[in-house]
Amino acid sequence: MGTFLCYPRLIVVNPFYAVHLNTWRALSIYVSLMRDPSIISTLYFSERLDQAIEICRSLAALENDPSNRWAGKYFAMLFAKLGFGGRRYSREELDWLLECCAEWGKLFPLAWESVQAFEGLWDAHDNFWIAMNGVISRLGEWWTDRD
Repeated sequence: MGTFLCYPRLIVVNPFYAVHLNTWRALSIYVSLMRDPSIISTLYFSERLDQAIEICRSLAALENDPSNRWAGKYFAMLFAKLGFGGRRYSREELDWLLECCAEWGKLFPLAWESVQAFEGLWDAHDNFWIAMNGVISRLGEWWTDRD
């Protein structure tokens, strides 16, 4: 594979750097959600979309990465899904990412159940923080770490 849908192929020389760059891109999307929680923000959607595309191009290039840093990759996948704006706007891209997430779930089966609570986050509500409240209530005390 090595490519993300019809986007130009990316060649990764340093997988360690690529995974951390994707984390930075994911954090960029997250910070923009603090500024404007609307998932389809008129101010930030273009920036989020660019970051999401770059995350996916990098993930595709890292497909055969022997270090298998999937735990570090999943954080970026979550925010790439939000950067694409959901199925209404980016159906093919979301399907590609969901396939990647399913592979991640095979590697970490114990965490897969909690990961699935995030699957509809981008389509559940137009406001990220309201949607996250729904996820947190489904995950309960495990997520909030209350004693």
